[in-house]
Amino acid sequence: MVVLGALFLVMGLALHIAWITNVARSRGRSMLFWALGAAALGALGCWFGLLVSVACESANSETVSMLGAIAPLPGAFLPMIGVAFLLFRLPVNVTIGRDWPVHSSKSGTGRLVISPDALYLAWKDRGDLIQRSSVKSAVVDGECLRLVWTEGELVLMPLMQPQTRDGRIRQSQTLARMLAPTAAP
Repeated sequence: MVVLGALFLVMGLALHIAWITNVARSRGRSMLFWALGAAALGALGCWFGLLVSVACESANSETVSMLGAIAPLPGAFLPMIGVAFLLFRLPVNVTIGRDWPVHSSKSGTGRLVISPDALYLAWKDRGDLIQRSSVKSAVVDGECLRLVWTEGELVLMPLMQPQTRDGRIRQSQTLARMLAPTAAP
């Protein structure tokens, strides 16, 4: 019976670590760091639960003995659930760079290359050069970025990691800050 309980505990820990790894990936965080941290906290909580279980073995009350017997389970899982909630509370992490893969409904998949004085949109069949001085606005439009310049307008969906709704919104917000026109002095 103890072996079966230990097997369920190990399977539960493995499922929680997989869940935390998935949450970390979807939030743009290091999967290895968060999985190892959750595993360490889960092991520490399980160890604490085992200490409580050993301390409760000599109790005269059946209720205390039963609570001591199940103590390793919440001891292992509660810290890991806390790690997952912490990950959900942290903002989505987006890598900032000069070269962004993007998608446009008009032109398909391409790249947005950002330089100090110009933007270059590289598509499969052509390229568009946009001077930074001609950019009128760069605003978030749902999961996309609406870029308006003197010669045109384009809605771009960023395609960097993480590829989740929250990730694309955060990428669009980052691009909007990077591309927003600066006020002339």
